[in-house]
Amino acid sequence: MLRILLLTWEYPPRIVGELAFAVRDLSEGLRKLGVETIIVTLADSPVALGVEDKGIGNSGIGSLQIIRVGNPVGTHIHILTWAMTLMTEFERVSAEVYYRLNGNIDLVDAHEWLCVTAALNLKDSLNLPFVFSIHSTEAQRSLGSKGPLSQAIKSIEAIGFGEASRVIVGSQEKKIHLISDYGVPPEKIDIADAFRAEEVFRIYASVTGNIKEPGLPRG
Repeated sequence: MLRILLLTWEYPPRIVGELAFAVRDLSEGLRKLGVETIIVTLADSPVALGVEDKGIGNSGIGSLQIIRVGNPVGTHIHILTWAMTLMTEFERVSAEVYYRLNGNIDLVDAHEWLCVTAALNLKDSLNLPFVFSIHSTEAQRSLGSKGPLSQAIKSIEAIGFGEASRVIVGSQEKKIHLISDYGVPPEKIDIADAFRAEEVFRIYASVTGNIKEPGLPRG
């Protein structure tokens, strides 16, 4: 059975945009395919901190565990300091999960630029394959802004594109955008609908190389 760490700064009930719904449906779909998914995400309030189990792995049904964390630094003057300090907590919790499971994690899937630094450190320190799922880019959101904040976020995205084993986008248009505006090699980009877990599962399987079909045991 495949076991993944999924990093996202949005997950219901914390909803900022479509990302929350895409990751929710993906994780629920993966569970039905027999994947053990551990989500590390931002708590929407202090009372939401902690662990939530939404399925136990048996009879070919995977498990879904949601770990909600807070930012260890309470006051920020910039989104970059907020994102970087939050990612230190994502890394800490993810490392705890890794060692609790005796290193039995197959890959890390990071959603959006905010989770890139955590995924990179987990990749480098724990030798975990890294998949970068991008739902929108800073170039699209900022309409091509050349301001320092946009340039910083674009740099983080570019590092993620370069370091990831695979990059997942939701459409051919987004793939063309990454090729033309970020220089991502086309053979590195996979098109998959996050609302269709089977498509994402196939990409995970190609990266890990140790599972062929949903629900099969590890090789």
